[in-house]
Amino acid sequence: ELKESEEKYRSLFYNQHLVTLIINPETGQIVDANPAACNFYGWSHQHITSMQISEINTLTSDEIKSEMKRARENERNFFSFRHRFSGGEIRDVEVFSGPIKINNRNLLYSVVHDVTDRKRIETALKKSVGKFRNLVDNWMVGVFQTKLDGTIIYANDTVGQALEYEIYSDAKGFEAGIVYKNPDQRLIFLNRLLADGKVTGMEIEMITRTGRSVCSLISASL
Repeated sequence: ELKESEEKYRSLFYNQHLVTLIINPETGQIVDANPAACNFYGWSHQHITSMQISEINTLTSDEIKSEMKRARENERNFFSFRHRFSGGEIRDVEVFSGPIKINNRNLLYSVVHDVTDRKRIETALKKSVGKFRNLVDNWMVGVFQTKLDGTIIYANDTVGQALEYEIYSDAKGFEAGIVYKNPDQRLIFLNRLLADGKVTGMEIEMITRTGRSVCSLISASL
């Protein structure tokens, strides 16, 4: 049964398309690598199985030992690393790793996913959102976001200046309803918004902090 089990393991290991490494958690030695891993990293099977995982993982030796201990003891099975390739390129990877027993040896079975492109897209999106937020913050048109109950989530400085509230952009939790001169107008506005999903150019009279009336054209969407 043991021989049959090991043959099944080898068949699954060598024929799957997922990048997979078998690592000795005590020494960091790469015990085995399937063809997908050899192609992924750019080293031959003979070369990669002569390497330590520290030659691939960019963490320090102590950090790698700590993470392998976590995986070996099932404290954690998902990791985000940066891995080095044969050509010197470093890429972002996510690794699913857990203990496996082979030939009475306690080893780690690690499946590696390349997430470099996803990370690049996420970084680009964050920069884009930051640029957009900066644009909105400095717009000459008042922009604000609220929950349906009127709680303000965000407002730019133009809104604050128009309604005479200082540091308005930090006024989370502020109740928007108090700036409507006529509470019925807010109900009409909400009903239109809920019915159509948007409101365009609705004239609403608002009250500033000092009690001054301000006529505004409000557009909104859900």
